[in-house]
Amino acid sequence: MMMRSFILLLLAAPLGFAAPVPKELKQTDEQRIVGKWEMVVYYRNGTDAGPQTEHWLLEKGGRASIINPKAMVPESAITYKLTAGNGFDWQRSDSLRVGIYRLDGNTLKLAMGEWDVRPTELKPGAGCSYCEFRRVKTEGK
Repeated sequence: MMMRSFILLLLAAPLGFAAPVPKELKQTDEQRIVGKWEMVVYYRNGTDAGPQTEHWLLEKGGRASIINPKAMVPESAITYKLTAGNGFDWQRSDSLRVGIYRLDGNTLKLAMGEWDVRPTELKPGAGCSYCEFRRVKTEGK
């Protein structure tokens, strides 16, 4: 009996010393993607179109808006949805763009297909728009 208690204690001991899981690892992509993002890389149909001056505001519940800091007028009535297999669907007025995404810390990468075809690779190429965004830090965070 004493030996069994000792073995159980040895097996349970590492559990007490485990490092806490960082908050960002506990969050889902739906939670981590929420925020304001600045576009820093933009390719259209495989051609470098240079960084745009727009920011994307992705909100909880799938609402989105595009803000052009020069115009300071947000374009609204946009929705987004994360789907299986790192899919990213972007609905704007009556057009739907389908794509794929990757979140890596404060970097968001998107490849969105032209003509309703979801890209299979997350890189610039023919038939897609490729964007990289950097998270805009808000005051106090």
